[in-house]
Amino acid sequence: MRSLRGGKARRITWGGGYSADWSSRGEIAFVRTAFAGRRVSSDVYVVRPDGTGLRRLTRGDTGDHPSWSPDGRLLAIVRRVRGRRRIEIIDRSGRLKRTLTRAGATDPVWSPDGTRIAFTRDRQLYSVRARGGGLRRMLPGLTSFQDLDWQPRPRR
Repeated sequence: MRSLRGGKARRITWGGGYSADWSSRGEIAFVRTAFAGRRVSSDVYVVRPDGTGLRRLTRGDTGDHPSWSPDGRLLAIVRRVRGRRRIEIIDRSGRLKRTLTRAGATDPVWSPDGTRIAFTRDRQLYSVRARGGGLRRMLPGLTSFQDLDWQPRPRR
């Protein structure tokens, strides 16, 4: 981690990590991969910016792509279940709140108002209500998306 004012980078975790997302409540969610023989698991962790309070939210569930809700109370994650990726909403302690998609979804990102979640599936961009249902394809045709970000409309 590095201050916006510049300066020397400071390590806040050991053991690696990727797909970090910073919450409005000041926590950082990230993914750490572990290898045990031929078995690979990726889990979602949360840590404070000073490196304290490290918590593992998923357990061998191949959790990936954490995305904080705008209020910092919930996370959208991708979880692999029986070889299929689905988007789930978990709380800050890792408890499952709801499953939004059942197959083929990745890269979830919350809308600025917290009502919808955009994601990719089969090279297409979709959104779904954060409370479930209301699946919409957002763009026609096949494209490639990754590292999505949903920003509010600028005020005019």
